Amino acid sequence: MKKQFLKLSLVMLGLVSVSCSSEETSDEKENNTDETQKYITSIKKQNSNDWEVSTQFIYENDKLKYTFLDDCSGELNYYEYNSKGKISKSYRGNIQLAEETFNPDVFDLEAFINHDYTQVLKYYYEDDTLIRIQKDESFIDYQFTYYDDGKLQTVEWFIDGVGLWEKLTFDYSEGKVSKMNKKEFNTSGGTATSNYDYTFEFDDKPNPFYNLVENYNLMFQYTCTGFDYISSEDMGLKLFKNNVKKVLRDGEEIYSATYQYDENNYPNRVSFTNTRTSGVLLLTYLK
Repeated sequence: MKKQFLKLSLVMLGLVSVSCSSEETSDEKENNTDETQKYITSIKKQNSNDWEVSTQFIYENDKLKYTFLDDCSGELNYYEYNSKGKISKSYRGNIQLAEETFNPDVFDLEAFINHDYTQVLKYYYEDDTLIRIQKDESFIDYQFTYYDDGKLQTVEWFIDGVGLWEKLTFDYSEGKVSKMNKKEFNTSGGTATSNYDYTFEFDDKPNPFYNLVENYNLMFQYTCTGFDYISSEDMGLKLFKNNVKKVLRDGEEIYSATYQYDENNYPNRVSFTNTRTSGVLLLTYLK
């Protein structure tokens, strides 16, 4: 049940910055800054079936406003923002597209927001730092703690009437996530029923999800695509500035990927293998 919930209802978080090498030239640093401004618009299988559509990211007025996740049973998310330009509330439900592309101009947003089955998640900040995501009277309650340097330390998932259900702890090396520990607990919120250590290998190119995290605080969102497989393991936290090449759990490889890149070094083709499936995905970006 927990895994199913994670796959269908997670959003994402990432607050990790990676320091530029002291050996970079001024031009290289400027190019890196430019690269971080590219925004993903779609993820699609290279050889998709006729009935399959792409995962879609829709922007309005320089903000991400919708995500449509075909691989997550047609999940749609709509986002509201605070005065700092960060997500303050998200609405999540499921829809059926009448066309291949989601069109916000003809979508009945008010009906979607007020639908009985639409989940409303509230984001709580303290001194501009996210400390909690919660749905009222629900089993969705995530709480965050940070190291002194501002990097994410722990994420705890609490269930009302039960207590602590899952906990992630992150370690860093040279500004990057080097290790993640995940503990899952029994229904009393007490004894850990599983305890996994994850390590990672990365490329040196920009991860398109990181821009959504860095600019909007898009968090706990699993796109249900092979490119985003790690989100099924880490609650949908996008903590990686670079693209993940390998994920090892307790030393065993559970995910690997190779990438092709566009002229800005963003991945536009991903070939992946995980414990359940393999495939090739194509990515597009805002022009």
